[in-house]
Amino acid sequence: MYIKTPNNIEEHYFNGFRYFKDAEHCFPKIEHSKQYPSFLYKYYSFSEKSLNALKSSYLYASHPYQLNDILDSSIFLFYTSEPYEFKIYKKVLGKVINNREKLKDYYLNDIKPENNCNGYIECLYHLLSKSTV
Repeated sequence: MYIKTPNNIEEHYFNGFRYFKDAEHCFPKIEHSKQYPSFLYKYYSFSEKSLNALKSSYLYASHPYQLNDILDSSIFLFYTSEPYEFKIYKKVLGKVINNREKLKDYYLNDIKPENNCNGYIECLYHLLSKSTV
């Protein structure tokens, strides 16, 4: 369910979680009453890499291309019902489009209803899913 409150907070409710965003924050916040688990289990096969992960206290996370469900890390998770704010474009695309006027023109074109922020979404998805560490 989507709600826009009088104090301009965008809210979504799903499965006991409240997803919300206000004018102060670029990215949504999540509230819930669920308990955090006391332990996190990660099962590895026995190998030099798994022993190193245990010794060095890190977890391996698969690259999006290695996931077995097409909805895990899907670009559809980035789609929005309302345009993103310019400060988000500036934060993410400001280094790529370093001319403020060009960035502003890109933003104004991308937030048109027929474009629905698709340029930004595709760029962000490309940065997050195709980059290698």
